[in-house]
Amino acid sequence: MCACFLQPVLVEACPKVFAMLNAPPRPIRSLSPRLDNLSPGTQTKTGEVLYEKAQTADAKARLEAEAEKKKKAAAAAAAKKAAIAAGTADAQTELSKLEIRVGVVASAERHGSADALYVEQVDVGEGAHRRVVSGLAKHMSLEELVGRKVVLLVNIKPAKVRGVESQAMLLCAFAPDGERVEVLEPPPACAPGDRITFIGHGHEPERVLNPKKKIFEKLQPELNTSGDCVARWQQTTFDTAHGPCRAATIANGTIK
Repeated sequence: MCACFLQPVLVEACPKVFAMLNAPPRPIRSLSPRLDNLSPGTQTKTGEVLYEKAQTADAKARLEAEAEKKKKAAAAAAAKKAAIAAGTADAQTELSKLEIRVGVVASAERHGSADALYVEQVDVGEGAHRRVVSGLAKHMSLEELVGRKVVLLVNIKPAKVRGVESQAMLLCAFAPDGERVEVLEPPPACAPGDRITFIGHGHEPERVLNPKKKIFEKLQPELNTSGDCVARWQQTTFDTAHGPCRAATIANGTIK
């Protein structure tokens, strides 16, 4: 029994060890070399920690910070799990990743190799204009489009459309019969670059949407216009500081 050998040194700890072993201290000379000094069947006890691990103030602070971080992560995971169970978490999280802003079409021209496409230069408040390719040629004239305030999804990954890189997506309302298409319009007081937000979805958007995750594609089926032409996701409006965005005349339509 090590405690017997350490009694002269650990004068406070060894008695506690004997108490937990439910065995009395014994002189070293009486110990058996066969390690059978404890009686079989003796009931042992639990006890206190004899010596806590020594820690510097910095190490202790770091461990406490890590523990708090894990606690918050566990709480967030539990909240997300509960929201998923309620059927609300995924869509809310995904919607907040979209960066939708007001733009003004500075110029537009027909696509060089596709009659149904326009190529627009759009001011979104960044200094340099963004090039946007849209399929509006069959629905409005260039004159109707230039100078117009529009609504754009700006954090998509740039992609080529018939050989021309498009750097944003111009959002439009489509009539239920599919015959009419109108660009979404922000309130007149909005300026290029103004952010469109959604109540209850206030997190910062992704810098660039990951095309593999198809975030917009998952949300798009529930983008719509209300009976009074207000742009919405489900029942939540496309909001700006000056009011909601809307279509000119298309009610109960889809947005894409």
